[in-house]
Amino acid sequence: MESSVDAALGRVALVLRQIGAVWMAALTTVYGLSGQVDVPLVAVATTAVGVGWAVLAWLSGWMRRAAGHDWGLLAVDLGVTVAVIIVPALAGEASSYTGGYPFAALVVALAAAGRRGVVVATAVLSAATLVALGLVGRELSPVVLSNLLLYVLGAVALWLGVEVIRANERRARRAEAALAVAEERAATATHLHDSVLQTLALVQRRADDAGAVRSLARRQERELREWLFPPDPDEGAEHGQPRLRGPAREAHAAEVAERFGVAVRGVA
Repeated sequence: MESSVDAALGRVALVLRQIGAVWMAALTTVYGLSGQVDVPLVAVATTAVGVGWAVLAWLSGWMRRAAGHDWGLLAVDLGVTVAVIIVPALAGEASSYTGGYPFAALVVALAAAGRRGVVVATAVLSAATLVALGLVGRELSPVVLSNLLLYVLGAVALWLGVEVIRANERRARRAEAALAVAEERAATATHLHDSVLQTLALVQRRADDAGAVRSLARRQERELREWLFPPDPDEGAEHGQPRLRGPAREAHAAEVAERFGVAVRGVA
């Protein structure tokens, strides 16, 4: 069963994917207008692919329905993200205009495939970043190193944060279940207490009448059965009359026995 945490992760992943797409589109536009893009056609095509996938994910609701076991969603999102990172480098683009697009893949991975998905996404994104760095002939700069650390530390933070939220949710559910059981027990104890006291008071008043005492006992038993096992209103009817079954049949038998003073036994 899908938990509230899983549902929330899917929505968060979807929103972050849209933010990453807008971020990348804005950087591409700014870099292009300022002449900092070496291969404009590749920049436009790459950005279009990233934004297109974000729009498709929004329209299809795929990420929103992710529940921790959708490796297909993880594969598609990681594939698009890796393409966004590597394709510009393959074309000789020195500028990086991906923005926060890659980081959103970590949240998508967590929503799609849980903790194992985050580990896979971190490894793939780190490898793609290093490959792109090698393709453009750059050394490991502080900026690139910070990106790699962001993947690793971000994955750890997401992992631990979600585990804390899940633990809190489990504790809340256990507390709600315990409270429901306690309330049910209290209601049952109160009903039994009141019923027994009432019956005992009546028995005390009519202790000299054995028939009346038996009648009170039968009535008390019937009331308790009806309260503990209420009759099913949807039971089928035969010849226009409801067919009594289970507790309802036993209660009716007890009522007849009380009324006529004879032993009555129900049959199937």
